[in-house]
Amino acid sequence: MQYALTIALLAAIGWWLDSRWETTPWLLVVGAVLGSVAGFFNLVRAVPSSKPPRPPE
Repeated sequence: MQYALTIALLAAIGWWLDSRWETTPWLLVVGAVLGSVAGFFNLVRAVPSSKPPRPPE
């Protein structure tokens, strides 16, 4: 859910900036790409590591 919201939010900001600065569709595309990258990093960070935990020393 957070992945989709990140993409949608940054794409919406890009769409808004496009309508304001008349740069359609470039900022929408940039926003969607940045949203995808940010969402992917959040997804990777949220998934626990597959390495076994280290025993305490």
